[in-house]
Amino acid sequence: MLDLKFVRENPDIVKENIKNKCQDAKLPLVDEVIELDEKNRATKAEADGLRASRN
Repeated sequence: MLDLKFVRENPDIVKENIKNKCQDAKLPLVDEVIELDEKNRATKAEADGLRASRN
């Protein structure tokens, strides 16, 4: 299992390793994971901000 931080910081390395394993169908998943991670981080930041303003 890959660390999400590693995938976020090194998407080219991850994609290259996927190509080396001849699993090209999984390449779009790297971009999808990065996009979903960004949305998740933004949502958590928004929730933290709302929680802070409530308190």
